[in-house]
Amino acid sequence: MPMPKYRGVFKRGKYWYAYFYYKGERHTPGHGFETAYQAHLWVVTEKECIRSGLILEKGNMSISQLIDEWLTDYYSHKSNVSADTYKNVEGYLRNGIKSQFGDI
Repeated sequence: MPMPKYRGVFKRGKYWYAYFYYKGERHTPGHGFETAYQAHLWVVTEKECIRSGLILEKGNMSISQLIDEWLTDYYSHKSNVSADTYKNVEGYLRNGIKSQFGDI
C-alpha cells in the first residue's frame, strides 16, 4: 500500500496519525483518524487556527470543562464505543483528577 502524499501524515496500525511543527513545537491531535485525508484536514485546520490567532488559552478552563473537551475529542472518531464505556472512562477521569488536584 503506497503511503499518502500528505505531509505529516502516517499510518500506525489501522489508524492514520498526523503532526506538524510550528515555532519549534510539535503539534499532534492525540488520537488517530480513520483515513489519511481526515488526518490531513486536521493538520490544515489546526495550522489555519494557529495562524489566524483562534487558539484560546486553556488556563481559564475548569477541570470539568477540560475533561468534557478531552472526552469529546478522543471519542468523536470512534464509532464503536458504547455509552457505558464512555461513562466509565469519564468517571475514572473525574475521580482520578479530583483526587489528585482537588476542585481547582
